[in-house]
Amino acid sequence: MHNDVSLWQLFKAIPRAIAKAIVGIGFFLSTQWRQYNTMGQALWLLALGAICVDAGISYEFGTTLSYLHAAGFALVALAFCILPDVAILEFRKNNKTAAGWIGAACVPLGMVAFMTHVGYSASIRVGDMQQAQAQNANWQSQQDAVTEEKANLEMWRKQLADLKDQNAWAVTVTAEGLRASLSSADKAIELEGKRGGCKAKCLALMEKKADLESKIATTEKVADLSKRIEATQRIIDGKRTQAASIEFKSSAAANHNDTLYKALNLLKTGSFTPAVSMNEREATNTGVMGMSSLAFLLLAPLFYLAAGLNRRPGIVDAWMTGGDAHDEPYHNKPSLEPMQASPVSHNFNISDDRALAHLKSVLADMKSAVQPALLKSI
Repeated sequence: MHNDVSLWQLFKAIPRAIAKAIVGIGFFLSTQWRQYNTMGQALWLLALGAICVDAGISYEFGTTLSYLHAAGFALVALAFCILPDVAILEFRKNNKTAAGWIGAACVPLGMVAFMTHVGYSASIRVGDMQQAQAQNANWQSQQDAVTEEKANLEMWRKQLADLKDQNAWAVTVTAEGLRASLSSADKAIELEGKRGGCKAKCLALMEKKADLESKIATTEKVADLSKRIEATQRIIDGKRTQAASIEFKSSAAANHNDTLYKALNLLKTGSFTPAVSMNEREATNTGVMGMSSLAFLLLAPLFYLAAGLNRRPGIVDAWMTGGDAHDEPYHNKPSLEPMQASPVSHNFNISDDRALAHLKSVLADMKSAVQPALLKSI
């Protein structure tokens, strides 16, 4: 029973722990938010977005190795984004030794973060180029196979057409029918030999037999060519179907590299390069990966540093002295003490001519209205 109670208490404590964690995170973010002025808050939001991108890139690259590498690389990216601002704060607080050590630690952290960014870019850009190259090689092989079979088909069709032109009779007979005539010729030669020897008549029968054998060979060749043509046509149809299922893949990275190289070469030499070699493409891709990785790497720290330079006035001094920072962005907060009444001056000047004339008119009317009553009272 005691174990059941303990488990139930643990189960009830989980939502409270989650709620406390959410409140704690919210309080931390709120505290960070209040230390910046308006510009600093905007830069801090941009820094948070850039940090998420950096950590995501590092994590994705790390997953190619292991999940522990992924978590470690993401933490390295976070550290490189935040620690430069921490180093500057320590320097402003005259803690120069700590600032120096933190700044020095940012160098290897930045190198590792840069390595993960380059690795991620390589996996995307180089992988895209390699996949496109492999798929397009398969696509080209299928196209070549169809072209080769089409060449064979045209060759055999030409042979068949030539054979039929030279032997027009071949389209009207078959090898089986000619073989039946060949048996009759053999029988005639045999009978003629029994009658009195194979002389002129026997020779004519033998020539007829040879002609039949030649025609049989011709008809067999015609039939063979026809079968080859039919088989090749089926092969072509199948390869066309297979080739149609393989699409030509356009690589965005390769197109980007080629276009960039052509543009740079045009600016450098003044001449247009119609084709880009593989070495030129890979060299351009390496430069693009390096520059983009460096930009991604520096973006979050620069945003964070810029936000740090836009902290509210006096907040760093408050940290240095151990005091509390003001919650408002300005020091001139409204006072809660009762305001003392200031003496009111009854002297005033009127510089508006129209107002002055109107006032004189009103005073004259008042004088003319009040003066008779005063005279009566006297």
